[in-house]
Amino acid sequence: MGVGSNPTFFLPMASSKTRFLEEKIENLLANEDTELVLVELKKQGKSWLLQVFIDHPDGVNLDLCESVSRRISDFLDEEDPIESQFTLEVSSPGIERPLVRPQHFEKYVGERIEVKTFQAVSGKKKWTGSLLEFTENRITVEDETDQQTYTIELEAISRAKLKPILDFN
Repeated sequence: MGVGSNPTFFLPMASSKTRFLEEKIENLLANEDTELVLVELKKQGKSWLLQVFIDHPDGVNLDLCESVSRRISDFLDEEDPIESQFTLEVSSPGIERPLVRPQHFEKYVGERIEVKTFQAVSGKKKWTGSLLEFTENRITVEDETDQQTYTIELEAISRAKLKPILDFN
């Protein structure tokens, strides 16, 4: 992978199957500039949805999604790691890009983010505001609701994403 090649994920709730898929998909993308942002395997009715979010320095377009989807499909057909029926969806992470890996937080210092934690930290479980700092295992966020600064350990984070303010004027 060309963009910050560190496959370390800190989300402790990821299943061993999801971690296995992340590792394999990361290997499929290893020799190009396509970044694996996030892999999610979700139950959807009686089947499963495998969502793969990718990014690229030149942006994500339909051709890139199709190419990555074909490679992942070929791998899944060969290895058959998902026993149940599933649908594969490959897409851009979108404007509210998930922040999953340490390098995501490092890249987006100064941006507006939303963070949720598993347990309360300083009496709160959700913050929206500016990502002021990233260190090896924690972030510092200035919450816009109370203008207080909070330091949150990465292992405490259940979900984090960019939360830009969109102005259509």
